[in-house]
Amino acid sequence: MPVPDPTLLLRLSRAMQAHQAGDLDAAEVGYRQVLEGFPDQPDAWCNLAEVLRLRRRGTEALTAARRAVDLTPEAPLALRGLGLALADQGLMTEALIPLERAAALAPREPVVLSALADLHHRLDDDEAALSWHRAARACRPDHPLLRLNEAYGLLRLGCLDAAEVLL
Repeated sequence: MPVPDPTLLLRLSRAMQAHQAGDLDAAEVGYRQVLEGFPDQPDAWCNLAEVLRLRRRGTEALTAARRAVDLTPEAPLALRGLGLALADQGLMTEALIPLERAAALAPREPVVLSALADLHHRLDDDEAALSWHRAARACRPDHPLLRLNEAYGLLRLGCLDAAEVLL
């Protein structure tokens, strides 16, 4: 893989900063600029897919996510992005495949495990969802959002007392 021009790396960094700040317009422009100069940059494809997904441009997000996985088939975050894009298109069963692969590759990555939990909720498999929520929280036991997610899973199963302990 050729080394990208340093200005492209700077653009990628700026696009990522915009993305983290919630400026999806600037993030999308930045990722697209990176891809114009370096079309095989997997992080730009992965992050562009997420931005497009957040902007509810599902078909474009799915295309970008597939490209990210084509470039880095063993990258857990790229696989997560593909799973989320598939789920957003209503392809729930298909979404399980990349998400489960991502979890196998990164069994201690809460963002991957939480995505699997969310998908299982969407599939009305609350017991599996709770299992994934617990796995995510085990990675970072004191993280407030992971505690809240596990409590939500418990509430969906009617375990009010157990959920209250987490809250």
